[in-house]
Amino acid sequence: MKLVTAPAREPVSEDEAKSQLRVTHTDDDVEIARLIVAARNYVENYTRQRLVRQKWRLYFSAFASVMELAPAVVREVEAIQYLDADGATQTVSTATYDVDVAGQRVRLAYGATWPAARYQANAVWLDVWVGMYDETASPIDTLSDVEEGIKQAVLMIVQQFYDGEEEHGADMLLNQYRYFRLG
Repeated sequence: MKLVTAPAREPVSEDEAKSQLRVTHTDDDVEIARLIVAARNYVENYTRQRLVRQKWRLYFSAFASVMELAPAVVREVEAIQYLDADGATQTVSTATYDVDVAGQRVRLAYGATWPAARYQANAVWLDVWVGMYDETASPIDTLSDVEEGIKQAVLMIVQQFYDGEEEHGADMLLNQYRYFRLG
């Protein structure tokens, strides 16, 4: 997996983080913004989910009748591309495949065949949009849609990072959001 488009917004605002930290000055604003990103990354890695909308590229060595989209919770497959026998990048027609967002997989469409991809590692890739909270509908305030448990965990981790503490207890809040694939 490779990040293609980073989130446009974070799950908590800088003002929320500064309130949590009881910081009233602007001297640490750049550091606090960095800590919010680091805390979101921690939460995303722990829960195995991406919090806010972002685009990732998933790599495969070849086409398969079913391609699993985990670990990211995929909301949309933007494109499937591959390297042809000559090494040129080609895009697969959307008529060739079906996206099962509920099952987190892409399936070969009935009666279709995958094109011939070059025999090499990462010859097939999917550009996918992921995120627990999806701000594609307009207007939407991503920050207000983030559940309080997630927000509090992010804020607790920001506090831990800012204060240089070892333990934060946020994992207890995050356990209910962990993504496990059950078959």
